Amino acid sequence: MSHEPGASPLRDPEHQAAVQHLERLAEQLQPPLLRLEHALHGAVAFGIMPLFALANAGVPLGLGNVEATGGANVAFGIALGLLIGKPLGITLFAWAAVRLGVASLPQGVTWHLVGGAGLLGGIGFTMALFIAGLAFIGEPGLLVAAKLGILGASLLAGLGGWFVLHRASRRAL
Repeated sequence: MSHEPGASPLRDPEHQAAVQHLERLAEQLQPPLLRLEHALHGAVAFGIMPLFALANAGVPLGLGNVEATGGANVAFGIALGLLIGKPLGITLFAWAAVRLGVASLPQGVTWHLVGGAGLLGGIGFTMALFIAGLAFIGEPGLLVAAKLGILGASLLAGLGGWFVLHRASRRAL
C-alpha cells in the first residue's frame, strides 16, 4: 500500500479491495427490507419514476398535433434554452465569480466538471413543465410541443452531463 501524503485511495488497488470488502460486510449487517430497497433502487430510479413522470406530464405519444399547430418552433426554442442557455449561464456565472474573486473552484474541481454540472442544470423538468402550463393556457397544441421540447432536452442534457462528467472524472484518476 502506498502511504504518500495526498495519494488517492482510488488509485491503489489494495485500498479499493479493502473498501469493497468493508462494503460487502456492511451490506450483510443491513436488515432485509433495507437490502430490498437498495436492490430495487435502480429499477425505480431509472424505470418506474421516468415512466410516472412521462405519464404525469400528459404528453401524447403522437407528434401529429405538434406539427399541425406549428409547435415545432416552440419545442426547438425550449430545447435550445435548456441545452445551451442554462449550461452556458451556469458556467459563465461560475467563471465570472471565480474571475472576480467572489468564489474559487474547490480543490480537484476543473472547468470540465463545472461545464458538466452546467449541462445537468439543463434538466429542467418540473419547473419548466409548470411554467409551460402557465404560458400556454388555452393552447393545447403548443403546450404539448413545449412538453416534448422539455422532455427531449432534459433527456439530452442528462446524457450530455453524464458523458462530460464521466470523461472528466476518468481524466482526474
